[in-house]
Amino acid sequence: MLRIEELTNSNRSLLNSLPTGYSSTHRLNVVATGFGTTLRFDACPPYTKTYDRDQMDVSSLIKSDHKTAFLAIVNGTLAGQIIAWRYWNNYCHVEDVVVAPEFRRQGIGTRLMDQVVRWAREHGLPGVRLETQDTNAPACHWYAKYGFEIGGYDRRLYTGIDPAINEIAVYFYLLF
Repeated sequence: MLRIEELTNSNRSLLNSLPTGYSSTHRLNVVATGFGTTLRFDACPPYTKTYDRDQMDVSSLIKSDHKTAFLAIVNGTLAGQIIAWRYWNNYCHVEDVVVAPEFRRQGIGTRLMDQVVRWAREHGLPGVRLETQDTNAPACHWYAKYGFEIGGYDRRLYTGIDPAINEIAVYFYLLF
């Protein structure tokens, strides 16, 4: 049985305990059309990425008007998490959506995003924004299916880490 819990002092040890990263065999390609854009997913060599966790003051996410986190628990096991906060432009910024591999494609990410959307609406925010990479085709596809639209991209965001990184940062928005 799935339940979504807001982060509290009693469950905070679960946050950031899931593996991070993704694998994909496709890349997002945004194609300009006469009156907008079309999302196309082009095949590419298999691509895997893992992330190091940023050090975060977890206590700042608990009972805050500006930050939040939610955990998805399935039969007592952490299955997913989402972290979000009020961004400088008043959008709700989703920093981290993680669903454990064995729980993917079961609606857990949708339930977590639903909770963040509810939180953002309750706080009077105009929508939700997030950033991912064009190489994370599964996430890009899911965000588009959820109703997010592309607000922009950045071809240079990751080159400061390593000039050879061939990823494009893609910014998605869900407007209320």
